[in-house]
Formats: sequence, C-alpha cells, structure tokens
Amino acid sequence: MRTKQQILSEIRQLKTNKDNYSETVVRSDPYSLVAKRMLEKLPDSTIFNDMTFKEVRAYCKDPVMTAFYNSSEEPKKAFGDETPELEAFYSTITELFPGAVNVLEALNERWDKTALLHTWSTPDDHIAHVPVLEAINGHLDNEGLDLPYRFYRNQPSERSTSLAPNYIHSFDAFIVRYIIENADFQVSHVHDEIQAHPNNIGRVRELYLEALAIISKGRFLEQFCEEDFQIDNTAFLEGLKDSSYALC
Repeated sequence: MRTKQQILSEIRQLKTNKDNYSETVVRSDPYSLVAKRMLEKLPDSTIFNDMTFKEVRAYCKDPVMTAFYNSSEEPKKAFGDETPELEAFYSTITELFPGAVNVLEALNERWDKTALLHTWSTPDDHIAHVPVLEAINGHLDNEGLDLPYRFYRNQPSERSTSLAPNYIHSFDAFIVRYIIENADFQVSHVHDEIQAHPNNIGRVRELYLEALAIISKGRFLEQFCEEDFQIDNTAFLEGLKDSSYALC
C-alpha cells in the first residue's frame, strides 16, 4: 500500500490537464481587497480595533456580498448608520468594483413602480415571471390578546430592491441548466453550487465559461436595461478564452 507521502509526491508530478483540473495563477479575493482599502481609509476606526487582517476580511464579507443584492441593512449592521465607516464602505466598493455598481444601478432603474410583475427571458428561452409582493403588517385584538400578522399582497411598490437579486439568480439558474444539459457525466447542484466527480471538474469549468459567454454575447442585460446600460464586452469575451476560473 502506498503511503500518504508517496501519493502526494505523485500528485505534485502530474502535468496540468485541463480536462481534470485547473491551476489558477491568481484568484482575485474581493473581500481582502475591501478589507485592505477600509483599513487604509480608517486606520483609527474603533470597529477594527484588536482585529487581525483575517478577522477584518471576515467582518467585511457579509456587507460586500449583500450590498450587491441591494441590502442596506447588512452594511448598516456592520458599520452603523451615517458613520465614517459606512461612508468608507460604499466609497470603497464603488472604487474597487465600478462595473458591478453600474449594473446594480441600471437594474434598479429598470424597476417599474406601477407594475404588478416583472418578466424577462434567459438564453434557453425560460421566462422569469416575478410578481411584485408588498408585505402587509397589522395586529388583531382577540379577547385582549394583541396578535401581530403579516401577509404579502401582489401590488405596485416603490421599493426596487428585489429586482437585481431575482434577475441575477435567474441567470445563475440558466448556467446550472446549461451545465447539466451539456455534460456527459453526472452533475448535481444546490442552487448554483455545482458538484461532479473530480475527474470532470475541468469540463464543468469549461461549460460554466461557455454559459457566461452565451449570456454576454446575447447582451441580455443591455436588452433588459435598454438605454440605462451599455457595456463594451470585447475584453471580457477575449479573456474567457484563456480563463482559469476556479469553481472549487
């Protein structure tokens, strides 16, 4: 029986095989970028007192993720309301990720305040049909008991925050469908977490990149946002050809 050391030695000697796995030279870490910039802007902030850089990164992770899904509560929970830290957070993500901020703003502008639903199509002709639901809160007085209740009514709303996450998730779903339909091996998934045998992960990655290219070439975002958003995707599509995007 081979020892653990022998197995590791054999793995190290393997040549790169794109069908099985990929070697990523540099994998961008947006959370570390935000943490570094926040520390540079706020060297005396009491929020980060006694934190290691790893802890600062972890602290910034939830605000970064949720901010691009239109959450304002998570950033406020982390950095307070109308604080230097909150101001620095928003200026930081705008400086580091201007493209993502522009997409978010364009999707928010697409919100129809008079609509009962929003619809759009994905590259495989699936139709996303998302009703506008407004939470209705109230109280019932039953024999001296104050009973709170909540239900959701399909009605127009001023709040545009749900459109961006629903739109992005619909294209996540397309990517999953594309991989499953084009893979000649077993693939499973939980939402957009894709699982396959390690020998097939390289092919999963290729299919993932193909799906991204289909979305970009089809200019679905530009069509949906109309005059609110235009992008030159030439460099993006060129970069996909040699991308070593890592899924795991």
